[in-house]
Amino acid sequence: MADHKKDLMAAIERGNGAEAIRLMRRMGIVNKGWADFPNYKKGDVVTLEGVKYWTGQLVDITDEYFVLTRAVWVANTGRFHESFTKGYSSDIRAEVENLPEDLEIYVRRDSVLVHYLWQQEYRSPASNSDD
Repeated sequence: MADHKKDLMAAIERGNGAEAIRLMRRMGIVNKGWADFPNYKKGDVVTLEGVKYWTGQLVDITDEYFVLTRAVWVANTGRFHESFTKGYSSDIRAEVENLPEDLEIYVRRDSVLVHYLWQQEYRSPASNSDD
């Protein structure tokens, strides 16, 4: 434990955040997986914002990843508010990239800047018929 504390302080001094978090997890200072997100449960539909926007159904939260199925990549966020409040209608579908319904995608937790629960009944655009 003393070695971990020394290594942690060195990582912080070097500005190596990823190494510091890894050491804090090893020391039990930082929670892992689902414990970091007590308001989410398996099956919730979430939107993850980072360099890219993803919306999908949560399958798992690991130490390093959000795992989604029935996911879409939102290619254009120009009408993102509309899609978030009204869902993915046929005119908005062109702005999202569908992934196969059963494909699990892994979005790195450290790449996500904002995350929130989807507010509409979720039907991924791949499963929608024309409205």
